[in-house]
Amino acid sequence: MDDAELSREFRRMCLIATRIDRDCQSVIEFEPQLIRLVELARQMSRDAAVRCFIEIVRGVLEAPNESVPFCMHALRFPEILDEVKRFVGEPPDPRWMNYASHVSDAYEDHWQDRDLWSYFREPT
Repeated sequence: MDDAELSREFRRMCLIATRIDRDCQSVIEFEPQLIRLVELARQMSRDAAVRCFIEIVRGVLEAPNESVPFCMHALRFPEILDEVKRFVGEPPDPRWMNYASHVSDAYEDHWQDRDLWSYFREPT
């Protein structure tokens, strides 16, 4: 698949994850779609992947709030962290500060939400 096809599939996965998120009891229910976002991002060019995630950050592409932290814990694209910080604004918009903090924390190896997701759990 080329970047255009991968980007379309990325958007489709975001929409599916959003629908599941609206009706679910747990983030685990849309984890397969988030894993697929990571896989798609790894298959497309970095520029195309960054554009897709920036669309989520800016609200152009609807996705569960957990999408960017989950995917950035796996991918660690610095461009996305920079965009999140830029989007919060100066002075910071309080409505976005928690989100920005959550995304920023996801870049750490010992991200506090890591164990919520089977994808990141250490095998026992």
